[in-house]
Amino acid sequence: PASSNLPTPRRTPRWGVVVWCPNTPGADEQVMTATPDDAARSPLAALCLIGLRGSGKSVLGARLAAATGGTFVDLDEAACRRMGVESVTAAFERHGEEGFRRAELETFRDLGERLEPGTVLALGGGTPCSEPGRELVERLKRSGAVIAWLDAPDAALASRLAVGTDRPRLRGA
Repeated sequence: PASSNLPTPRRTPRWGVVVWCPNTPGADEQVMTATPDDAARSPLAALCLIGLRGSGKSVLGARLAAATGGTFVDLDEAACRRMGVESVTAAFERHGEEGFRRAELETFRDLGERLEPGTVLALGGGTPCSEPGRELVERLKRSGAVIAWLDAPDAALASRLAVGTDRPRLRGA
């Protein structure tokens, strides 16, 4: 699968996990985790993952939650459930991008108000692209959540998105 180059995190005594993410297949590995300052501030804080499509938010989020015993929430999936559709593509087809983004922000607002410590929340790739989305991320940060940007080189993103993707703007690209 497209995400096979994303390894399972391992536990550490401070914040909970260290995630090893290769920059590209076969390249040296790089540590991606919360900073020691984040860990000291709130060792059981909620973790909010942001990044581009294919950066690994959903895959790593699920693995981080499993490794730490926390709860994983994928914002795209939660917004789709709220809309009564099975996928982001179906949401775009039925309600348009504007309808999906509205449901995504409403879902994010609701989740953010009751996000428990230890929860790992994977935002949709487009969530922080709007001013209301950025404001909600800032609100989470002020409440003690750790905000982590997942990054990957273009080649890795393209590789992950090329296989079995069901993303509205990438079909046929």
